[in-house]
Amino acid sequence: MHTLFTDVLNFAVFLVLLSLIRPLLGEYMARVFSAKLLPGEAILYRVLGIDPHVEMNWKEYALHLLFFNILGMVVLFLLLVFQGYLPLNPQGFGAFLGTLRSTPR
Repeated sequence: MHTLFTDVLNFAVFLVLLSLIRPLLGEYMARVFSAKLLPGEAILYRVLGIDPHVEMNWKEYALHLLFFNILGMVVLFLLLVFQGYLPLNPQGFGAFLGTLRSTPR
């Protein structure tokens, strides 16, 4: 049962934790919003062959956005299909294919 005391205690714990991570989070955000590349970004750009100083036009952006969304849909579909075989499935849910086959035509 929620009481005013537990709500205030939860908020106080949240504020304390937020104030503890503030220096790290603030430094990270300052680096992200500046023009400098982060160390991991520079390596990733070099491996993928991306020039971070070249901007995309709207057609390239739309194409990449569409590709990323299609990739996400495929990954989510595969998760549904193989959820019976994946770990961390304590309820033992099976594959989602049964409901796909039982839809009216």
